[in-house]
Amino acid sequence: MSFIQALCKFEDAFSIESRSGEKRVNAKSVIAVLYTISGFPEEIYLVNDTHEGLIPPFVNQYIMPA
Repeated sequence: MSFIQALCKFEDAFSIESRSGEKRVNAKSVIAVLYTISGFPEEIYLVNDTHEGLIPPFVNQYIMPA
């Protein structure tokens, strides 16, 4: 929830996308983010749909080590 709440402070639109690009959901939606846990079997990426490549720095704390 803290991840979604932090994203909602930004006006930009964000998506979570599967590595293959076949699946994409709204990163500001609780249901969509929960879906990524079971529905995205591959790596996922946060995408800024408004300003491509601009990801808020707080996101780094959610990156899982490889």
